[in-house]
Amino acid sequence: MDIILVITFVVLGIAFFILEIFFLPGVSIGGIVGTLFTGAGIWYAFAKIGATAGWIVVAVSIVVLLLAIVYFIKGKPLDKMALDKELESDNLYDMSKVAVGDRGVTISRLAPMGKVLVKGEEYADECEDKACLARLYKAKMVLNRDIFNYVQAIVDAKNAAECYLSIGDMHKYYNAINDLAVNYNLEDNEEKFRECMNILKENWDSLTEKQKSRYYAICIGTPNAVENVEDLLKDYLSEITDSTLIIWNTVADTYIEFFNCSYEN
Repeated sequence: MDIILVITFVVLGIAFFILEIFFLPGVSIGGIVGTLFTGAGIWYAFAKIGATAGWIVVAVSIVVLLLAIVYFIKGKPLDKMALDKELESDNLYDMSKVAVGDRGVTISRLAPMGKVLVKGEEYADECEDKACLARLYKAKMVLNRDIFNYVQAIVDAKNAAECYLSIGDMHKYYNAINDLAVNYNLEDNEEKFRECMNILKENWDSLTEKQKSRYYAICIGTPNAVENVEDLLKDYLSEITDSTLIIWNTVADTYIEFFNCSYEN
């Protein structure tokens, strides 16, 4: 009975971890619940069965989680989440039999390309809701960043930025440029990182205080990509008047790294 409870807890924990990583990235609920279930399973194994069983459960949990991540990355589940810009068959693009006013129904998701059925024939179609597409690209960007696929995360962030720019939503466009800068930094592409930060700096008066705060936090959090960290810190703390918008953990970490301070100081 004890071993069944342990297995149940661990399986549920891993399931919620997978849910968090691949289906609800950035939400954190799946990760929290997964941690609780897995932790409960490990604790129960140590407490009720013994130390040996506990360590076995720890090792098995790690191995199974890693195998599940590899399966999702390389297998079809992750492919199904991809956003397609074109379809394989050229026949789907022959619209000669379709007249203005003809009605059709979607027979696959439009992400952004997909299939529609018009008068019994299948055709390719594209979703024109750029705001919706941008949100999809944003979610996909977070997912790829969380699994360290920074190259694809950069592509997704670019696509999101282009969608927002095309509909004139400059507020979200600047957020997407911020995301793009973060991913370029993670990819160690200093030149592209600087280009993104320059876009934000050139449009400084159009940024909200929250966006300015994130700009400073990104800069001081990437000291290898920018100079004058001390000046940036001073500008950050003086320009952002709403202290609740300042990312204090980044400020504290920077002081510790560059000025030999501690949290107690």
